[in-house]
This record gives sequence, C-alpha cells and structure tokens, in this order.
Amino acid sequence: METIIDKLKKLAALAQRGEYGEADNARRLLEKQLQKYGLTMDDLENADRKERVFDYKTKYEFNLYLAVFVHALGSKSYALKNGKYNDNTKHFWLQLTDLEFADVCDQLDFYCKQFKKERKQIMDNLIGAFCIKQDLFDP
Repeated sequence: METIIDKLKKLAALAQRGEYGEADNARRLLEKQLQKYGLTMDDLENADRKERVFDYKTKYEFNLYLAVFVHALGSKSYALKNGKYNDNTKHFWLQLTDLEFADVCDQLDFYCKQFKKERKQIMDNLIGAFCIKQDLFDP
C-alpha cells in the first residue's frame, strides 16, 4: 500500500516537472489531497513534530492501531520509540509530523474499515459452522 506521504511527494514532483496537462492535473490532485488532510505545500517539507492523540475502544482496536503504527512509521521510528499509551484512558500519544499524521490517519481509516468488514464475514461463517456442528438446524 502506497503511503499518503509517497503519493503527495510524487504528485508535487510531477506538478513541478510535468508537461502541460500532466502538470496541471497533478497540481489539481495535489491541492485536493492537501486540502483533504488540512496540509499545505510547506507541510511536505516541514519536519516539525506535534503530539497526536489516538483513541481506541477495545483490545482489538489497540492491536490493530499498533500494527498500523508499525506499518506506517516503521518499528524503529522516532514516533514509536518515544510514543506512549494508557490502557485505562485508552489513548496512544505519538510525536508525528503533519505528513506522518495524515499517512497514519489514512491507513487507520482503511484498515479499520477492512477489519470490520472481514470480522463480520468471519463471524457469519463461524455462526453457521457452530450451528452445523451442534446440529441446531431442523432435519
């Protein structure tokens, strides 16, 4: 999965070096994506970190969020090495740049939707298998 950071940087490069319509299209797409995440062109180069808070509700979300953080940022990233969480309040705190934050949010959104969709399919199959095993259907 290509990260938002990679996409934005590629669009910015294409907008600068592309020719005619190609550059115009890249510029339009870039502006749309920057607006979607509340970013500016300066944010593409800005490496200032801000504390970001992520709320989770269940142990499943905790594990999914952690996996996404590692996937998006890398297990040895500054953000993860210096991040913290509190299981009582169900918060993660990570020091992220604006681009890292946009990328993490995009991946969390994608993987949370996928998890919910696949969890429903698995549960539907599991209920059916359980009913068959327990002979709960009418003969």
